[in-house]
Amino acid sequence: MRNPFKELFQCRPSEEIIDYELNEIETEDEHIPIAFKNDSKRLKDEYSKLFKKNPELFEIIDTLNDMANKEFGKNVLITMIYRTQSEQDYLYRNSAKYAARKFKSPHQFWHGVDLRSRTFEPEEIAKMVEYINEEYNQENHYRFTADYHTVGAGFHFHIQFARK
Repeated sequence: MRNPFKELFQCRPSEEIIDYELNEIETEDEHIPIAFKNDSKRLKDEYSKLFKKNPELFEIIDTLNDMANKEFGKNVLITMIYRTQSEQDYLYRNSAKYAARKFKSPHQFWHGVDLRSRTFEPEEIAKMVEYINEEYNQENHYRFTADYHTVGAGFHFHIQFARK
């Protein structure tokens, strides 16, 4: 099976983190740039689209980035926003549950964003997940807003939101 993630996950030898600030989005507060995996044009473009497709999720990511910066002196790094059906199939290709009955991901509806977690300590991860869930779970269609989990590509933050 062809890997549809090739462009998105192609790593440079240095694995440098590129900061990207959206010039077209103005906020009252000083905007702390969001970082993106590699220098992915795709992720930058998707982040720009997220502002219109799911402004609440965009706000949650921005809020989490502000929190991480203020509390821990770190920024969040986006690793996945939108996912196509072929990417979903590839990601779950070894899952018996998925083989028995395919399911959709919140990413396929602009409802999910994945963030790198390896730069955070376990207590920082717990604090970030708890904070986002306390702030947004009540308004969220999904049963949780933030989770720390793995689906085979390593542990990461999964943030999802769709208004009830």
